[in-house]
Amino acid sequence: MYSRDSLYPLFLLLCLALTSCATISPQQTAGDTRSGSQPQEAKSTIQEILQQAKQRRSPAREHYLLQIASTLFYQGERDQAAEILNEIDRETLELGLLIRRQLLAAHIAEEAALPQQVINALDPLLGIPLGEATQAKHYYQLLINAHQSLQHDQQEAEARIGIMAYINDEEARLDNIQRLLDIALSTDQQLTDEDDPLVREHLQQRLAQILGALENWRYRDNNELEKSLLEGIPETANTIETPQQIAVLLPLTGRYSQPAQAIREGILSAYYDEQSTSTLRFYDTQGKKEHAWSAYRQAVDEGAGFIIGPLTKEAVNHLAMVERPQIPILALNYSNTLRMGPNGFYQLALAPEDEAIQVALHAWNSGLRNPIILVPDNNWGERISLAFQETWGQLGGEIRSRQRYNPKENDFSKPIRAVFELDLSDQRHRSLQQSLGTNIKFTPRRRQDVDFAFIAAQPRQARLLRPQFKFHYASDIPIYATSHLYQGTPNPQQDRDMDGITFGDIPWALDTNKVNSARKAILDTWPNANKKHWRLYAMGVDAYRLSAFLQARPSRLNYYGETGHMQLTHDGKLYRQLKWARFYRGKPRSLSENR
Repeated sequence: MYSRDSLYPLFLLLCLALTSCATISPQQTAGDTRSGSQPQEAKSTIQEILQQAKQRRSPAREHYLLQIASTLFYQGERDQAAEILNEIDRETLELGLLIRRQLLAAHIAEEAALPQQVINALDPLLGIPLGEATQAKHYYQLLINAHQSLQHDQQEAEARIGIMAYINDEEARLDNIQRLLDIALSTDQQLTDEDDPLVREHLQQRLAQILGALENWRYRDNNELEKSLLEGIPETANTIETPQQIAVLLPLTGRYSQPAQAIREGILSAYYDEQSTSTLRFYDTQGKKEHAWSAYRQAVDEGAGFIIGPLTKEAVNHLAMVERPQIPILALNYSNTLRMGPNGFYQLALAPEDEAIQVALHAWNSGLRNPIILVPDNNWGERISLAFQETWGQLGGEIRSRQRYNPKENDFSKPIRAVFELDLSDQRHRSLQQSLGTNIKFTPRRRQDVDFAFIAAQPRQARLLRPQFKFHYASDIPIYATSHLYQGTPNPQQDRDMDGITFGDIPWALDTNKVNSARKAILDTWPNANKKHWRLYAMGVDAYRLSAFLQARPSRLNYYGETGHMQLTHDGKLYRQLKWARFYRGKPRSLSENR
């Protein structure tokens, strides 16, 4: 039974749920009130608060109901928390609320010792960018626990690969690696004993994914204990090899020849670095959809086992119309004509919209709520702006102001003054002077309802924007940006003016102090590599390495690549999670959440 002393903290937390925007976590609850059924007084109080929450408009109604359900769960009232959760229709929820609802539903199912219900609760989040590290860690840990209890080795391994990006505790990382090694050794033994070709293919796919992830970590920034443990990676003939013949469809001539050349050289560097015995064949699509289609047919006729490309969106859209590709395809752009790609049709892209989405998620999960947007006045800037706005709206946020600037100019005073309403401040000053009939000492005052700025800019513009923010009384406003402001290699003398700007980028560009054999091979072989397309070299490296994993047409995949930690979504897209950095003394410095 509840005493008045145990009822008070619960009542206080429920009241906070109706007055606060902060998420209540288990650490915030006062005392443990898990003690059975509630007395009538407690039930009456909770019902009153629930009625207040239900009278709110969406999405506030769902937000407060989630807060109340979360509070009740962590106070020991699992059944009532589940009851409230069932009143929230997930189909109508904004992205941020959907993630919170499903994670709480999974926690409730886990405490009830219902592992399959945990998996069912998390299924709607498959392929959704979680953005925030704590949420992602909870998601994967819940999956690990559920699949391990059900002895689902493959799904457990996938979740363990996924969680590695979020584990900072050394002991936990070692335990995770050891468990993956155990699953790999067990799978290898099953392969040795298995004769059924379909079962063997399934086991090979699992083993290749695990060993690929472990091998990938071996060459990353590990401590001595991890390196020692990773030396235990089993050498086995049962792993899936790179396809024997790979066809690469690229516009090697024409308008897109320079980016295509960078991708080609990235593919070749990975090929030679692996010392592969596979055959690579390049087909020139000339940037035309009909040439991409004929190149695809020719590659199939000549015995290709896997296709990388095409590159242009028009060609990808055309090839995506194939009902079921005869061989797996990894397109190097997104199709915008299909919601669900055919089985075996995969899509990898370095799309600016993807980066804008991740910036929105990262800023939101950092506690920021009131952005302004400043983008170039062109199609590229509009695409980035719309992607950010759409994601911010799905999270339940509002944009305070949006302005465009001319990227060819050097002075961005006009859009900066407009976005911070400095002109309105000047108008108020002039009106006051006219009313009083005297000069008044005046310092313009920017709007105070903004807590960060999202910008899209190339390096030249970004180096000008930050100082001009300071000049216009916005030096304290955090700036978040896409990777396009950084050339991809350190240049502290020129980039010092960008100090303080936070941005997301790929490991290839940020991990410059770590040994990378593919990157070294590119610089050794092509010393004049086109730095304008530096990230496309990384895309080529990843495209080649992914062929080994995608040739078996998997429905799920976690892969740590040069362009980010990738997850295969339900529509065949490889969602890339960026790393986060902030400029300090002209150099990008990785943020602590990215180990």
